[in-house]
Amino acid sequence: MTVVYRQAGLADLEVLTGFNAGLQRDQGSPQPLAEAALRQRLADWLSKGDYQAILAERDGRPVGYALYRLEDERIFLRHLYVVPGARRQGLGRAFYRHLQDEVWPAGWPVQLNVLAANSRGQAFWAAMGFETYCLTLRQAR
Repeated sequence: MTVVYRQAGLADLEVLTGFNAGLQRDQGSPQPLAEAALRQRLADWLSKGDYQAILAERDGRPVGYALYRLEDERIFLRHLYVVPGARRQGLGRAFYRHLQDEVWPAGWPVQLNVLAANSRGQAFWAAMGFETYCLTLRQAR
């Protein structure tokens, strides 16, 4: 089972939108967007070049994606998602290593956000060597 990584674009919008919706569900997003809004947001980001997307495909089927941007000598990783049926097999770790080794500029620090309620995401990123950098607090109104 070989995993192939490739640049994603507007032609992949339906797959990316479905994965983004899955990410919202899995991380317990407190204000999930409807799929139409996700699709439009992704289309805007990709068409304007605000973010780049990479798809991971195993045996020709999409199994995950990453969405990131380069900012002033750092990388902001907005999303890294692996479909539930492909988890716990090292794909997330391998995907991140691919981004580090093959896609991103060498030596640039990586920053990402994980929701406070997403304990699995926090555990994954801690295992990958990430440490808490900043806490963002919010007051519901």
